[in-house]
Amino acid sequence: MSKEFHEVANIFPLMQGAEFETPKADIAEMSYDQRSMVAARIVIESKKNQRDRMEQAKKWVLRARSVFLPGNREPCFVCGKYVEVVHAHHIYPLSMQYDNGITAPIHDFIWLCPTHHAAVHIGILNLSSSGSSFRFQDDSPNENDALDNVCAKFVRLLYGN
Repeated sequence: MSKEFHEVANIFPLMQGAEFETPKADIAEMSYDQRSMVAARIVIESKKNQRDRMEQAKKWVLRARSVFLPGNREPCFVCGKYVEVVHAHHIYPLSMQYDNGITAPIHDFIWLCPTHHAAVHIGILNLSSSGSSFRFQDDSPNENDALDNVCAKFVRLLYGN
């Protein structure tokens, strides 16, 4: 059965032996007001399902973080400094893992100083999917050029060309 069928069936359970076409035909025979009520019900249920899913995702990520034991800190993967303040950065983000149906969290990570960790999250610094290499956005030769490029793009977005 189609994904559409299951989504609708979760909101409007079908009676035993009913076919998916039957509710579609029933809706077609409804008045405008009745169809509006059905549409409103679908919106309400969709929002509720979305809230529930977000809550489940938060809980899953919190559980995954609670069992994450990164061990001894190492220098930043990018600059090789700041052992005292490095952050563990998951190569495969936990929220993405949940969204992709991963049940047991994958805790592959690298150590990043706060500056490079922020650079990864705002897109100035790109990591390979394995976490074994990195490059600056737009293949800029260094971090300052990459930051200048991002700032220039931001200004163009704000004020046009």
